[in-house]
Amino acid sequence: MLCKYVTNNNTLIVSLGRRLYSSNQSNIITSYEKDQLTKLPFFNESNIETDPLQTIKNITRQKKEYLKKKNDIVESIIGINSNDPPYLSYSFKGLPSMYDTITQNRIHGRLSVTKLMTKSWCELRYAYDVYSKMDKLTTRNISQGVTFHKTLEDTMIPENVKLDQFLKEQRIIGFEKTLQCKWIDTLQKLLMTFSNVGECREVLCHGYIINQIDSLQDGKFVTDVDIGSNMDQLILVSGIIDHLKWVPRWGNESHSDSKFDLFNDIFNDEEINNDLPKILSSLQREIPKRINGWKLQVRDVKTRQTFNIPNQTSVQRSTKLQIMYYRKFIEILSLNPKQTYKMLIINAQRRNLDVDQELDSMTIIALMMQNPMLIPDMRRLRDGKSIGFESYDAPSYQLQKSNIPFVIPQDIVSVEVRESFKEFVTIWKRPVTLRYFAARLAQTYHLLNSMLSEDLLVEYYCRGVNFHNLPFRNNDKQLIDHNADRTNFLFGKREVQPIEQNLRNFLTYCKHCDYQSVCSWKHEGEEKLKELGNELVEMWQDD
Repeated sequence: MLCKYVTNNNTLIVSLGRRLYSSNQSNIITSYEKDQLTKLPFFNESNIETDPLQTIKNITRQKKEYLKKKNDIVESIIGINSNDPPYLSYSFKGLPSMYDTITQNRIHGRLSVTKLMTKSWCELRYAYDVYSKMDKLTTRNISQGVTFHKTLEDTMIPENVKLDQFLKEQRIIGFEKTLQCKWIDTLQKLLMTFSNVGECREVLCHGYIINQIDSLQDGKFVTDVDIGSNMDQLILVSGIIDHLKWVPRWGNESHSDSKFDLFNDIFNDEEINNDLPKILSSLQREIPKRINGWKLQVRDVKTRQTFNIPNQTSVQRSTKLQIMYYRKFIEILSLNPKQTYKMLIINAQRRNLDVDQELDSMTIIALMMQNPMLIPDMRRLRDGKSIGFESYDAPSYQLQKSNIPFVIPQDIVSVEVRESFKEFVTIWKRPVTLRYFAARLAQTYHLLNSMLSEDLLVEYYCRGVNFHNLPFRNNDKQLIDHNADRTNFLFGKREVQPIEQNLRNFLTYCKHCDYQSVCSWKHEGEEKLKELGNELVEMWQDD
């Protein structure tokens, strides 16, 4: 039976079985239905938490302090709902937009793909979190998830002992966090997918959207950037692809004995494999001839505490959309290397980095140790030669001279390292800057042009076991609609849209929310459920 009741223009549905009942019909409630009514949670007020900080016994002291601080901050910014004190307001009129709040301390605004998932849980919770400006409390589950992602990545990339030792000896801190290191890491991983490994993990991607100041967002993504034009409205959105893997044209690779070995001869040729431009040009030439229907599939890895996938449709939907964003970004990056070069330059500039700043000799050595394929290119720059990429080899950049002598300190660098790189100890004719790495990465992204599969995948893991895969199709229209709606919210062009006020949502979403004890949206919904319960009791007693 379904019981439908309208209070203050809000429709509330309660599931009791199969038969329909409403207060304006003459149906008689049966004894069985009376029993079912008395068991409904909202007849027992103990089922509705009044203050989880007091009633949840197993909450840690650290979590209590975290929640109190967070709730106090949000209250000081948002204020109390005047119609429902002392609960938080869910009106954000007069406050800075979500986007302005997220990017407040940055000269140039940028977002991550995860920031666009405003309804992954509840959009009201998302808004409170943004205004609180507090990081999520690091739980054991989160730590285990991060560790597992790193483990998956490490299984594909052998440990670079020489590089690690060099960084330690030279006391170079944070090398792996520099943009040049991340770009070379992504370049190396993308090339690895064309080897017999056939896959890679943790790949950088990014895209751009326009903040349409005087109109609603259209959800479209930028494919052609013009440096200097509309830069104030250009918003960088970045992401990291968990997993890229080649799949054969006849379906999932798990159902075939096929191995991705189409380019083994190229990677086994030392003359080609040891020189980055040679391997790029060889792959660019041979991919159309050999690919034979193979497609590169974009995947995302989700770790779970139990062998079950999330039952919340909003969580599943957001996961799928997140992967669609990644696919769209890497698709755009693969289209035109000249445009991608510009996009990478803007990416660096949005991070307040000087793309023309010369790297020091110790950093250059570390990069060559990270990826020896760079060494022939470093010789070209040292000798003032072009690298074969028009945008980078333009006359204005050809005229740039190195201002920092390439020096290897004898007192702190090992004899082995000095001998390996002594040929570079001279005045370089061209400096090594971020522009070089942008050029080579742009060429590498272009290898993926027309190679991306429309079939996408979510990989679910529990205790190290891939217990479930969820395949789905890419949907550009759904992605654009989502991007338009979420950016309209972030830019303050539409109101917040919390979860629907019903019992199932309160028990599913609110139960795990940091604001469950102070949220007026939840409290108002609970009060409506109580009113409904009282109405049903009266009907039961009158029968």
